This record gives sequence, structure tokens and C-alpha cells, in this order.
Amino acid sequence: MRTEPGGSFYYYQRPGFPAGTRIQYTVSKDESSYSDYVTVQKGSLSESADFDYNNDDKVNNGKAFTPKVTVTYWINGDVNTEKALIDGRDYQVSYSNNKNVGMATITVKGIGNYTGTETDTFRILPKKTSLKKLTPRNKGFTVNWKKQAAQTTGYQIQYSFKKNKDVLW
Repeated sequence: MRTEPGGSFYYYQRPGFPAGTRIQYTVSKDESSYSDYVTVQKGSLSESADFDYNNDDKVNNGKAFTPKVTVTYWINGDVNTEKALIDGRDYQVSYSNNKNVGMATITVKGIGNYTGTETDTFRILPKKTSLKKLTPRNKGFTVNWKKQAAQTTGYQIQYSFKKNKDVLW
């Protein structure tokens, strides 16, 4: 809590007080004082938090991807008052569509002293295809590759007439 000249005050949410806790405060000026109670409110992840994880594209390996998430909360929305939240106590993480090729969803939901839900997505790409054979032909070429067994519906072939591999047609 911080008091200002003239008797006004500002209460800052403090780490460690569970939501619903009543806290008594007293504001004094000269010879008079005023006492009252405030109730600690739940913090909103939607309004005052950021979550971070490695959201680089993943290459399908047949297993579910569950990137580790860290959540930072700003007390009263002030970015200078960062607090690292704890998974399982302050928030829960869930994943959907996180095993097969496509867009996976990660959801962070506030629990305990925190409310709100945030979501984000990351891509799961198919495994790379290996080239079996490249045969030059008159005015062209033939390409043979190892066909993917699942989760691939088509292929793109890129080629260049120049020796520089970075220049594609």
C-alpha cells in the first residue's frame, strides 16, 4: 500500500495473499485516521500476463508435442513488477491437435489466485521426404522419392537452371 498527500491511497496486489483474503488498512493524516478492509481479488492472465514457449515449427515424429510453458504475471498490470507463476498452482496448460501434421493449440488457464484463458498455435510439419533417384532427361528430368506413409497428401518439386541453389524457379 502507498499513501499519497491528502489521504488517498493505492493498494497494490501483493504476492502470497490468496484471493478472497481480507486485509485491514489504516490511513493516517495528522491526528486523524481511517481504517477499512480490502479483499484481494484474483489476477487476470488475460489482462496482465504473458506466456512463453518454444513455438518453432515442429517436425512430426509420431509423438505428442508438449512444449514447456512459462507464465509471467504483472502485478496490477505494471510490467516493472514481474512475477513468475507456477504451473499446477497458478495455471494449467493443455494441448490439442498436438500429435499429427497441422496446427496444434496450446491453452493456458488461470487457477487458484488467477483467472482467464489464453491460447496460441504452433505448426507440426510432415517428415522430410528423401530423394531416391534423380535422372536427367532431354529437356527435363525424372525424380523418384520415398513416399510418406501417412499425413502427406501431395508434394512440391522446386528446381533451378542455375548452379546457385538459392535461386529457385
